[in-house]
Amino acid sequence: MAAQKKTIATRKIKAKSNIKGNQNGIKWLEDYTDMFSFNKKMMTQTGLEKFCADLMKWVISDDDALRLDQFYAPKGISKDTFEGWCKRYDIASQTKKAALNILGSRRDIGALTRKYDAGHAARMMGYYDSDWVAEERRKIDDKVRVEEAKSSDGPKFVVIKDFESSDLVPEKKDKTVKTPEEIAGTINKSMKKVVKEYSRKIE
Repeated sequence: MAAQKKTIATRKIKAKSNIKGNQNGIKWLEDYTDMFSFNKKMMTQTGLEKFCADLMKWVISDDDALRLDQFYAPKGISKDTFEGWCKRYDIASQTKKAALNILGSRRDIGALTRKYDAGHAARMMGYYDSDWVAEERRKIDDKVRVEEAKSSDGPKFVVIKDFESSDLVPEKKDKTVKTPEEIAGTINKSMKKVVKEYSRKIE
């Protein structure tokens, strides 16, 4: 009977050792899905530290490194997984910022030296360089202030739309437009005046 109790206690201890967390000095962080095999893989504290160190080494040493996904995608790590690590773990977040700074510099210099397409590089610089974002915002703010200054100093024009005709607002006749009868009457008067003056000359 005592032996049976001892066996049950041993099983309980063994079950607790399977709880994810600190196992044999290795700190488990989370599982992620490999993009190629769709199998679950374990990410540990040591594994994440190595991943971040390798990322920085790659960014610094590889002149063709222009995007972060060039590094993590071939390892079967999706963008959602990588961004999740950057949100949850400070070491990944700081590594991402440092890597983006280096990549941004490389892209900017490549655009200035015409190694890369300047237009495309400029469209994406906001993702890599916070100073570039601040400068673009300053330009926009300056433009807004200039437009506001122009609109406040210049003359003001108010356009009033004509009222539509109704029972309360009768339609006004345009005095410059004459009816056919009025035109005929004017011609008739002119002819009578010419005939009268001609008759006087004859007499």
